[in-house]
Formats: sequence, C-alpha cells, structure tokens
Amino acid sequence: MATAIGTGYRHLDSAEAYGTEKELGIAIKESNVKREDFFITAKVEKGIGDIQDAIERTLRNLQVDYVDLYAELSYWLSDIYVVGVKYEYQG
Repeated sequence: MATAIGTGYRHLDSAEAYGTEKELGIAIKESNVKREDFFITAKVEKGIGDIQDAIERTLRNLQVDYVDLYAELSYWLSDIYVVGVKYEYQG
C-alpha cells in the first residue's frame, strides 16, 4: 500500500472484509500526503446492522476523519447502494 501511494495512487479502495483497513491507515499516515489529496472508498459488510459503529470503526482503522465514499459491499449488483458520502467522525 505504501508503494502504491509512493508511486502516485490517490484513489484508495478499502473494505472491512478485506482485513486491510489498519494497514492502509498506517500507509496513509506515514505517506505525509494531505488527506484531501486522496479519494478514499470504504465498504461495509459485516457491520451493516449498526452502520454508525461500522463507519466509526472504519475511520479509526484508516486514521482519517472522513471517507469520500462509503458503500455496502455486495457481490450482487442489484444489492449495491451508497450508504453515505463524506461522513465526518464526531467522536
């Protein structure tokens, strides 16, 4: 992830199901790239029952105050919908 950021990638795609949110958060923090220069997508699967908690957990893991796109991770195209955009952590 750090290599991708270092070579110029700025659209970062994550999901709780991938199990890499914490590592991505470290890579973002250590890159010294301004947060607003990234477009961060995050997806929820298991935490959909308590979406507020799921979003806050993702923000903590990614070490950011907001994500640009937050969606349900679904493997069926008809089930994909956007849950929120630019949710800002209030905690």
